[in-house]
Amino acid sequence: MFADNQHSTAPHHAPAGAVVPTHAEAGTGGLVIRVGTPADASLLARLHATSWQMTYKGIMSADFLESRVFAEREAHWQHKMAEWDPAHGEIRIAELNGEPIGFMTVVDDREPQYGIYLDHLHVMPGHKGAGAGKRLIACAEQWARARNARQMYLLAWEANLPARGFYEHLGWYCAEKFEDELVETRAIACRYIYKLEG
Repeated sequence: MFADNQHSTAPHHAPAGAVVPTHAEAGTGGLVIRVGTPADASLLARLHATSWQMTYKGIMSADFLESRVFAEREAHWQHKMAEWDPAHGEIRIAELNGEPIGFMTVVDDREPQYGIYLDHLHVMPGHKGAGAGKRLIACAEQWARARNARQMYLLAWEANLPARGFYEHLGWYCAEKFEDELVETRAIACRYIYKLEG
């Protein structure tokens, strides 16, 4: 999926801070990062659909975003979580004062030639600046380093300028652009790379 940071798929082929390895990681200001499980499927679907509605206006079809995105994401996450293998990935959910405000997923078996895949990074639009995006990326980076990975990658729509700016500010770079497909959308995607050496 695409990492949006408000926020899949190369032909799915079709588009730091230390983190303690506990079930929930407390932070300042009431921000907690916890491990997600298959029981969170409907929560992840709701966060994902809400993020797409806000982030992908003008990129995905208005009809899909207004009428079908919640049902489509619910089906997607129920299927994904039914097959989820924690040996090959991790889910982290950000909660602010008990309210879920974002999530990330990272996997090692999507396109391993490019490294560890940051499959999703979504933070609800009303909570930008709370530090959730950076904390979630730190969790993904820690997970990748624990597997001796040399780099990570993600996909972002070329038109998603806020997300691209966020990643570039953190040291990710666009390695290539290509036409890709996600649900009912075809557009130009950017493959971002983050080097883990050093």
